[in-house]
Amino acid sequence: MCGSSTMSPVHGTLLALCLLTVVASQTTTTPKPTLPPSSTGLSTTNQRLSYVFTENTTNTTFDGSGNVQCSTITLNSNYAIVGINTSNPASFWHLDNASLSNGDNSDGVNIQTSCVPLPPRSLCDSILTWPARFSVGLTGGYKCQVGPDSKSFSLRVVVVARIVTLTPTRNLIANTSATLQCTAVGDDNVTISLRRNGAEIAYAMTRNLLFPIAMVSRMDTGHYECFVSNEFGNDARNFTITVQEPPSFDGTELLQSINITDTTAAYDVGAPAFDGNVPVTAYRVTCVPTVAYNFATTQNGTASPTAPGTVGVNVTGLHPGAQYKCRYQAINGIGPSNPSPSVQHERTDDSESGPPVVSDAAVVSSTWATVQYQPPPADIQFGDTSSFVVMYNVTNCNAPYGCPCTGYTCSLMNNTLAVEGGQGGVLNLTGLRHFTDYNLTVQAVNRAGAGQLASISFRTQEDVAGPPLVSTSTLSRFAIGITWQQPLEPNGIIRQFQVTYRPVVKGVDSKITVRNVSVDSLYFNVTDGIEDTMYNITV
Repeated sequence: MCGSSTMSPVHGTLLALCLLTVVASQTTTTPKPTLPPSSTGLSTTNQRLSYVFTENTTNTTFDGSGNVQCSTITLNSNYAIVGINTSNPASFWHLDNASLSNGDNSDGVNIQTSCVPLPPRSLCDSILTWPARFSVGLTGGYKCQVGPDSKSFSLRVVVVARIVTLTPTRNLIANTSATLQCTAVGDDNVTISLRRNGAEIAYAMTRNLLFPIAMVSRMDTGHYECFVSNEFGNDARNFTITVQEPPSFDGTELLQSINITDTTAAYDVGAPAFDGNVPVTAYRVTCVPTVAYNFATTQNGTASPTAPGTVGVNVTGLHPGAQYKCRYQAINGIGPSNPSPSVQHERTDDSESGPPVVSDAAVVSSTWATVQYQPPPADIQFGDTSSFVVMYNVTNCNAPYGCPCTGYTCSLMNNTLAVEGGQGGVLNLTGLRHFTDYNLTVQAVNRAGAGQLASISFRTQEDVAGPPLVSTSTLSRFAIGITWQQPLEPNGIIRQFQVTYRPVVKGVDSKITVRNVSVDSLYFNVTDGIEDTMYNITV
């Protein structure tokens, strides 16, 4: 369709403004057209005012559906615009009202003008050539000025939607946050679609799509595609997200015990159902007693896998005679897995327990004492206590104040008791010696035998001293000599001796005389006696 035509007063030729529209895509090449013949004057045949090309397409896609002529104008064999200026050897090409001169390469265009003398005037051809590939900078309005007349057309180079920024293939850690991004360029209405494993998860009419993931999980693992498009074309690119997490069990994994001793247990463990997308580097077996003890309740054994399949793990530091529940975890570079189901293994073997708990003796009298005893503390009770062995013996007769070792052997005073039951209780020790030192030991007995000794010492209370051996002699008519020896059973510490004497006169209640004698003295003389009188003397 042509616009209005005018006659040039200078050249007597017709000028016409017409529109030529050519649309070319990056993926389609139109065959070269048959070039129209050169014409003289200003032709308006098949002319349009607009050309549209996609960015980076070659000008060979110009489909030649029309031509733009300025004086004599056609398409040359290189599909360039040819213009003739009959009044000025310089071309009067304009881009957005800015003059383009002969040989001007600004904005990626090139203008070449040649003239042939045709008296009385010259005939000039002016050729405007676009670069090999169209760029956005070529967009604008072009005009060829011939004297007062001109021909105009526009060129638009459009941008097909394409991706310029994309999240790279990467690993994400579970339970963290992340944002996936796809950024595009393109003219007019650009849309972006984000797909995971073929299913669309985000869509936006925008040039920048951000897809936040507040809490990364296993379901975010997959192949992603970003697809962008506008009316001129589309683009698609892919990336992969792998979510890494600790290994996990599906509940079928079981711990298999191989060997159990008093303090160790050996196990075989199997690979987890899911390794968390990170190789398993170690296994940990954790054993907890089935009842509460005072000893450390958790023991761990770890082992690194040396080959596929089961892995042997040894747990050490177990408590003898205890029963444990054990389970295991697989460990990778992210962390440990959830624990496997627990397995209760047979109790560890007993070993001799540590000493039981024995309180200080409560000495009731010179012949009676009580002692409280309990099983060993849990951390040294290496098996269930079934009974106790109690032994007590004299350690010091406290001679010359305690038991008389002279005449019989103190070692015969040893006593051994077997007390059944493992709960402990109170020992009543009777028939003890007066004021005598004893040593008492208690042992807890389990399947492994009697354990370590718990030992205490105590001394019975003092009691009334036994009689000393006394002898007398007449020193004079008025004096009596009294001597004595230490009692065979002093039953305590002798602090002094007491001597009493009185005359024995028939029918007379005689006066009793009492004298205290130092413990260091073993004699006393009665010097105030009555002549020829019998005396009753006690020491």
